[in-house]
Amino acid sequence: AAYQLYGTVAPRMLGQKRTREEFAGHDTLTPMKVFTQFPCVMAALSGFGERPRGDSEQLFFILDFLSRLRPASHDQNDRTVLFDMDKCDIYTSSTREKLEPFVAVVRTQLKSRSWKLRLLAARCLASLCSSPQDEVLSALSALANSDETTSYNELQARLRAANVLLRANPNCIPAVVDCFADDAVLNWWVLASRNCFVEMELLDTLSLLYPDPNLAWKSDLCEALLKKLENFAADDTSALGHCTPGHDLLRKRQAAWLLSAATHHRPPDLTTVVTSLMRVAKTESHVMEALLEFLQYRLHACPTDSMFSVGVWRQLATQLVAYAKSGAHHRTHLADTVELLESLLQKQDVANPTLVWECLSVSQHCALGQSAGGTTVRALSLALWSRCLRLSLENPAFCNPATLGESVHAWLSSLAAALEGRPEAETTADIVWFQVARSVRTAGYVAFDWASRCDPPDHVVLQRVFDITLQLLQDGDPQIRSEAAAAFTYDARALQPSPLQPNLAVRDLFKRMVQVCGGQLEVVRLLMDKLHVCDSSTHLEVERQLGTPDFSASGLFEQDESEVFFEPMVTLFLFHDHLKVAADDSKICHQTELEALFSEEESKLLGELKETCAVLEAFLGQSGERELQLYGKPKLHYVLTALLCRTDVTAYVLKDSSEAKGTAGTLQVQRRRLLQLWTPPAL
Repeated sequence: AAYQLYGTVAPRMLGQKRTREEFAGHDTLTPMKVFTQFPCVMAALSGFGERPRGDSEQLFFILDFLSRLRPASHDQNDRTVLFDMDKCDIYTSSTREKLEPFVAVVRTQLKSRSWKLRLLAARCLASLCSSPQDEVLSALSALANSDETTSYNELQARLRAANVLLRANPNCIPAVVDCFADDAVLNWWVLASRNCFVEMELLDTLSLLYPDPNLAWKSDLCEALLKKLENFAADDTSALGHCTPGHDLLRKRQAAWLLSAATHHRPPDLTTVVTSLMRVAKTESHVMEALLEFLQYRLHACPTDSMFSVGVWRQLATQLVAYAKSGAHHRTHLADTVELLESLLQKQDVANPTLVWECLSVSQHCALGQSAGGTTVRALSLALWSRCLRLSLENPAFCNPATLGESVHAWLSSLAAALEGRPEAETTADIVWFQVARSVRTAGYVAFDWASRCDPPDHVVLQRVFDITLQLLQDGDPQIRSEAAAAFTYDARALQPSPLQPNLAVRDLFKRMVQVCGGQLEVVRLLMDKLHVCDSSTHLEVERQLGTPDFSASGLFEQDESEVFFEPMVTLFLFHDHLKVAADDSKICHQTELEALFSEEESKLLGELKETCAVLEAFLGQSGERELQLYGKPKLHYVLTALLCRTDVTAYVLKDSSEAKGTAGTLQVQRRRLLQLWTPPAL
């Protein structure tokens, strides 16, 4: 109840947040304005420092409330346009006197053994402090004068408060820097190295105080940090230093600081730092985390940046592959490793045959669920697998003909399996489906073209690529549809630039399928199978649908498929139209086989039409209606429309032969009988 009450009252007093940052200063009030508007608050909080040391729950709420206050202005001329400023927003001697008891109590909490309370106390000090410059100088002086008896908890909290103040008051940085000589920095670092948390805060302080990359001491500090990391990684992981509190966080912060400094061309150079950190990262997972974040950022933010030579990028990729295959117990970075490998393979001249096939092996292993990674790892592995396949299919030098076809079939099977698993895993389905769409965008049309050039054409690959792409283009997620539309459009690489609307992409997909397989019976069989929408005979499905009529108001708005974007009925007509085109193309070389195929289809249709019409007539006889009303029954519309499409295509293909045999009207009679009982939807 106390948590809920605080969560309700605090926003009402301080105002609703207007930014996503939790501690954005311009979204709240100054301390004195709060105490002026709510006098009872000052009286209620004035004795919070007298609470027992172990009473941390109430202290947490009090410190959290004070930390959300905005520091008052230290300049009479300073005004903010976002607020109606008054005398409560400017520090005066009276203001300092009223806030001093709170500042004194907050300083005592800087020594707290609780990590969270120390962080909140540091923020409170930044909100209540009357002189940011003096507070920063005091914190750095305390570090310079520290010894073995110093409370590192307090020192870490004071440095944290100094960092908060420096970020909020950057205009005081020059005055602070002028108070210390350059050699003081290295002395600070030696003293701070006694405690992991203090050293982390000092690295942040140095980044704020000395942004200039051309300082001489930065090179010395970078070399010392790099040597320390290398020596630490070479030691036994069970040594005392590896068990020190804050050790993991410090290693990550040191690595990030080194990478940031080396980016500004300070020796040691960036190549040396990255290659050294890669060796350290094999045993230090937090160093690997910092390194992966840095490399991923550079690849995405600066894609044309030539910070590394091609050889260095290739060496990094090789080491990342080895890391992914090593079976290390740090599985938290496997997803980032796979994602970075996929980005590296997109860089020009980085990929070579050995690297591509090593990445292909890793991606297959992870995507098929044979690694310890979770759903995200398996999904990202599909994207890496697609990138490797694309490089292999486009470049003969990367291709191993003995296993390439098998890899393509396995890749398509994995994509199909990922799409089939959506109903059972709704929470992770979007991640998987989006990566499947990215995979199709990367290698879908390349695999399609490769299969069409095979002798004979690989119709299994053609059909699977077609089915997967069509399913993605009908998804309810606009991002997934967009990826699929950009992946497989008619002449996507030349005539039709991305992005393309999904409804146009669906039509282009059908055009390409018919053109690539033009004149072949396989595409006719594929499109015919798609029109068979019922698992059993049509009349049985119609009877089942009519057996549970639902003409209620809610049924009027029933959705056929909640996750289908493209109308299923429109898709039926696309199959209908392109099946006619494919049949016309096949007549040239396979007229006899084509007529035999549709003659068999005709015999099935005659029976289905008679039985379906009988079911509809029986239903109309019971209901007393002259024509079937299908309100609230979209699935029944769908089944009957599919039957009508099959009838039209069969009559179209067998028109000439039926006229020669004198049986042209048999199928049309049953078609007219169906249309007398049911009116197709207007599209």
